[in-house]
Amino acid sequence: GCLSLTVIIKSSFQIRTFDPEGVIFYGDTKGGEDWFVLSLKNGIPLMQLSQDHMDVSVAGGPKINDGKWHTVSVW
Repeated sequence: GCLSLTVIIKSSFQIRTFDPEGVIFYGDTKGGEDWFVLSLKNGIPLMQLSQDHMDVSVAGGPKINDGKWHTVSVW
């Protein structure tokens, strides 16, 4: 039979910034073939990941580049 492995990553942290663009977190494996990026685009959180050449991008929530502390959760 075939065994499938699912990895669930949950993370929550606080961030405070005035910058509307920038990388918050980057990680990769397999020499950069699989990767994960959490960034800001126009002040809105953007999560992008690539695994086995399948790319997914998700953006949402309010703008968080107002200089106040915000909690960002990734599930």
